[in-house]
Amino acid sequence: MSLDLHGLTIEEAYQTLRRFLTVHVRENSKVITIITGKGSPGKEGLIHHEIQNWLDTPFFKSKINEVRWLNGGGALELRLKRNKK
Repeated sequence: MSLDLHGLTIEEAYQTLRRFLTVHVRENSKVITIITGKGSPGKEGLIHHEIQNWLDTPFFKSKINEVRWLNGGGALELRLKRNKK
């Protein structure tokens, strides 16, 4: 499963990512891909820049086991923790 955050504002991207992650943790998905884009040459994209800050918060840390950057930094693979029912 993948989520493309291109074209969203920072707030829209944050809320969309939270909802997407919550659904996939509930469904016991193992891996999801988040596409942030890299930004323009010489200028890092805003979402690309902010996402690491989001992933360092307790909400995201409680749901993610591992983060791996893909595509030269334009996407992330998130390995999710198991949902304890």
